[in-house]
Formats: sequence, structure tokens, C-alpha cells
Amino acid sequence: MVKVNYASLQTQSSTMSSVSQSRVAGFNQLLSAFNSFGDSGNELIGTGYDAARVYATSVMSPYYKGFILYSEAVADAANTLADNYVAKCGSENLDEEQLQAEIDSITRGCMSLSASISGLQSKTKPAEGDAARISRLQEQLTAAQSQLTTVQEKLANLKAFSAESLLACTSADTYQLLIYQAMSGISTSFGGGSFALPQDLSWVGDVEQGWADREIAMENNYLSALEKVKNGETLTETELTAIERYAAAYPDRVDDSVIQYVQQARQVKAEEMKYRSIIDKVDAGKSLTDEETKFFEEYKKNHPDVGINPEIEKLITIQKNPDEIFKKNLQEQYGFDKETATTMWKLYHNIKKREGESADYIFNRIIGGMVYDNDNSLSGPIKNIMWNFTAGGHQIDTDITRKYKIRYKELQTLKEKILEQHNNKKGYNDFAHQSITTATILQPQIFPDVNNAMWAINSNLGKTNSTDPIQFTAELAGWRGDVTGQVLASPNMGNDDYKADLDAVNISSLMWQKELDYAMASNLYYHELENGNYTRAEQFVKNVGGKKYLYSEIFKSENVKNMNELSAKNPTAYNFLKSLNGDIENDKGGNSNEYTDFKE
Repeated sequence: MVKVNYASLQTQSSTMSSVSQSRVAGFNQLLSAFNSFGDSGNELIGTGYDAARVYATSVMSPYYKGFILYSEAVADAANTLADNYVAKCGSENLDEEQLQAEIDSITRGCMSLSASISGLQSKTKPAEGDAARISRLQEQLTAAQSQLTTVQEKLANLKAFSAESLLACTSADTYQLLIYQAMSGISTSFGGGSFALPQDLSWVGDVEQGWADREIAMENNYLSALEKVKNGETLTETELTAIERYAAAYPDRVDDSVIQYVQQARQVKAEEMKYRSIIDKVDAGKSLTDEETKFFEEYKKNHPDVGINPEIEKLITIQKNPDEIFKKNLQEQYGFDKETATTMWKLYHNIKKREGESADYIFNRIIGGMVYDNDNSLSGPIKNIMWNFTAGGHQIDTDITRKYKIRYKELQTLKEKILEQHNNKKGYNDFAHQSITTATILQPQIFPDVNNAMWAINSNLGKTNSTDPIQFTAELAGWRGDVTGQVLASPNMGNDDYKADLDAVNISSLMWQKELDYAMASNLYYHELENGNYTRAEQFVKNVGGKKYLYSEIFKSENVKNMNELSAKNPTAYNFLKSLNGDIENDKGGNSNEYTDFKE
């Protein structure tokens, strides 16, 4: 499958051109030295010098000419790829697999619309409003067909570019073979410590012909590019290279204004490609460095006419102010007050400073432990031990205050707020439940034998088809433990648990997929939910392994064959699956996902 990133392709082309020119400059120095040596007959006299001069001019000089031709051919190939892509596909990133998937999806949509139109048109007794519905459907079909044509053209252009790309390196491949041929002869001729000419010098003629062709092409390409400079036109990568190459060979023939024009064009292009690479990075969910953020702001200021996707700009804002967005989400998603959110961020920030990559796990383990390490129920002691084995050992308050620079009173107040939120969610996510589940997902497998044992017991009892003990244990800490009888509690799930279980999976998955820390992943996740880009149910089903996996695991755990049997045996699990289906099919508003106690 063909996949092209526009900025990367253009940057590669510019880089190859620059590298090639540096190498050619070095090879030209060698050529100059060999030519000078070849003209030293009046100064360096003797048969040894004569043999060396013949070898220098007959072998070494064309040898390094071949290297120059090869280096320039490689740069030309990169330029050709970059320029051809722009000519055929524009400045858009294209992915053959994505385009084909889009074509398939639009095609199915067109077929569905056509079927609906045909069904309405075939009615013997059209109902009131059918004509209007047919008209609306026809408009949708026309728009879909137009979109389909556009995407098909993009795919065709991408495939055409890919097919032609195979020819871009032909010249480079030819000169590479000539160099290999030359190297073989040179290594043999030096075997006796003399300057005996290689037996096979057939490659020399090809190199010298290429060198002569190079001189003609260099002149013609320069003049053609110069004409565009005079007209103030934008130069392609090939044309920029043509001027730079000619100026290096004949510096006295190229006006300074032309050099400045090329240098400015290079700078403009480099800035544009850096801007595009930043956009691509943000679009992929990657965090920006301070330098990248600064560059983006300056570029936007210096190029006010450049259109910036509002979603991209908002994502960059999220990255610039992770603390404010994180605290805002703590208040909106979980109902914490501003002071509690501020304390929570302080704790997270201080853990990050001390613990680095382990911080995300440690933070979630501490927050979850504020509830789950203090279970005073009858089965509480056993549960506390189980959490220590599955989510990892907890830290005592004095260690937390000492290591993470938080006052004891602040910590105690935070614990009270976490427990209060856990006991009285008011429709919000259960943050402690989400945190302990996230910690279990992220934990560094301190006790792998426990995970293996828990999985093995359930596997031997025929309660799971899972082959991953680590994933199985993480699921027990979240959705699996809430909706099945595979832990020390009866199946039970409210809307707070539903959201917490789904968000724990989705946020941790986003951390791995996008290589983000917990705060950035949370910020991005809730941003996407708010904008209706997906629902938590959609993401959960995808991240956990798909609908088939969920149904098979739940059916397996309860030893049932269908939803009717599940409804009778485990209403909680039944309602969980129904809620997921309902959210995926009906809800595109992001935050409205609700666990529903279905009554059928």
C-alpha cells in the first residue's frame, strides 16, 4: 500500500539536494587535484610519475566523475519524486489504504441511498411527503457520488505517482553499477603496489559520455530555471537544484540576485515544511516541544493568510496549557471543585518531576488507593490485598508527602474529596474507580504470577477464551469485574462505573497509541468526546478488542449462548452490552453515553 507524507517527501528532496552538493564539492576538489597532478609532467619526472599520471587521468579522474554523476542522479531522483507528487496529487497527505476504505464506505452509502430512492419510487400508492424525501435522498446521492469521484481521482493519481516512481532512480542505478565496475578494476590493479591500468576500462566511456551530457543539461536546466526567476515564478525542487548546481560549477556566471532568490525560496519552503510537519504531528496526537509551539505561533503570525484547521489549533492550545485543560476536565467530567482540581494537578506535576515515565501509573495508583486501599467492609482486607497484587503496592501518606512535595493537610483534604466523589457521584464518572483501573492497566507487572494464576483459574473453569493474563487482570479491575461474577462481588454497574470503566480503557489506549502522558491523553480524549468525533462506547469496543470479543467473553463467563439467556442469568452484563450498542448506534454527541437498565 502506498502512503505519502507531503512534508516528509519535500523535506527529503531538499535534504538530498543539499547533501549531494556538499559531496560534489568534495569530489570536485579531488578531480582538481588529479588534474593538477596530470599536468605536472614538467615538474615530476620519471617512469613512476608517468605511470601515476596516466592512472590518475585515465582511471581516477573518471572514477570520481562517476561518483559526482551518481550523487547528482540520487538528488535528481528525490527531486523528481517530490515534483511529480505535487503535479499529480497536490500538497495533501495520501494513504492508499485509507482512500480505498473511504471509497468502499461511500460506495455502500450510495447503494443504500439508491435502494431507498428506488423503494420510494416503486410504491404504487406514494405516501404524503414521499416526493420531498426522494428529492432529499437524490441530493444526498448526488453529493455522495461527487465525493466518490473526488476520492477515486485521488487514489488514481496516487497509484499513477507510485507507478512512475519506479523510473525515478533509473539513472542513479546506472551510475551505481558503473561505480561498482570501476571499483572492482581499481582494487585489482593496485594488487601489486604499482599503477597498472585495470584490464576493463569499458565503464570510462560511459562515464565520460555522462559527464558531457551533464554539462549540456546543467546549462539548459539553469537557463530554463533562470527564466522563471526573471518572471518571479515559483520554482520546483528540480529548478532550485539546477540553479544551485550551476552556481557551484560557474560562480562567476550567476548574478547574486539569483542566488538570493533561491536562498529565500529555500527558506520559505523549509519553514512551510516545518509548519506542515508540526500540523501532521498534532494531527497524529503527538505532543509538541516548546520550540515547535513557538515556531507555530510565529509562523501563524507571519503568515496570516494561511488557513489553519480550527481543530488543530485547539489541539495545540490543549498542548500549550495542559494544566488548565486537565483541571477543567477534573471539574467538568468528575464534579471536583477548583481547589481540589488544583491540588490534584500539583500532585501529578510533582510526581512527573520526580518519577518521569512511571509518573502516570504512580499518580493513578495513589488516587485510586485513596478509596480502594481503605475498604472497611467485611471483605475489605481481602480486597485491599488483591488490589496490591493487581494494581501494585500502595504508598503510605508520609511517603507521598515527602517524595511529592505536598502538605499533609492537602493530601488529607484530597483524600476526603476523592472519597466523597466516589460515594456521591451525582452522575459523574467515578474517578477513584477509573484511576485504580487505569493503574492496573499501566502497572509494571510487579506480580506477574498473580496475573497468571487469576487468568489460569478462570481459563480452567471455562470462564474465558483470553490468552493474555495481563489484559485479563486489567479487565477484572474494570469492566469485566463489574459485569461478571469473576471477582469477589456480585455483578453491579451504575452509570458512574460505566463511564469510568470505558474511560480507563480509552485513555490508557490513547497513551500507548499516541505516545502521550496521562494528562495529555485525558485532555485529548475529552476534547474529542466534546466535539463528537467519537463516543466513548465506540472507542471502548475498538480498544478492548472488538464487539465479537466482548460478547464471547461475557457469554463464556456466564455460560450462556445468547442475549436472552444472558438477560435471565446476568441482567447487569446484558444491560452493559445493550448500552454499548445503543451508544454506538444512536449517540454521536460524545458525553451523553449512559449506562441504561434496559427492561425488555
